[in-house]
Amino acid sequence: SRNVRHARPALPSGDRRCPLMRSTVLGPLVAGLVASSALVLWLGPQADILPPLYRYNTSLSVPTGPYVWSSKWPPRRGDIVMLRDPDGFRLRWLLKRVEGVGGDTFCWHPEERRHYVNHRPMPPIPPEAVRAGLPVWRGCRVLEADEVVGFGDHHLAYGSQYLGPIRWDRLWGVYRRW
Repeated sequence: SRNVRHARPALPSGDRRCPLMRSTVLGPLVAGLVASSALVLWLGPQADILPPLYRYNTSLSVPTGPYVWSSKWPPRRGDIVMLRDPDGFRLRWLLKRVEGVGGDTFCWHPEERRHYVNHRPMPPIPPEAVRAGLPVWRGCRVLEADEVVGFGDHHLAYGSQYLGPIRWDRLWGVYRRW
């Protein structure tokens, strides 16, 4: 008996694309879908369509390094959240550690130049911020169910000491260190 080898159909010369991409209908459709998805993921955060999926933090607010979006919601004490378009800040986003959540009390104590969350002292307002004229949030109230208070780990961080309580609709979401 003879060994018969069945040859694969020859591809047109030089065409090594996958069969799906060679299709006259599906090829452009798949390519367009991939390109538009990449464009939405890239432009989504700038257009306020999608949260940034990844950010590399270089500030001292929270530990430096890569952070990725997490599907965890709602934010809890200790979580890292990304605030979008913070008032009075040059960047379009800030990472902050959640110190207070809905139902917590957030108060300014002018005699101590610091805020308290449920009687826990937050970092004092630094003299550099006072000299720079940064407006300090002044008030004392219970946080609404859809609000958080966020502070940075560094004493010069820009957070709720200036911004006040932050509503959930101003957050991109919860992030975790990668």
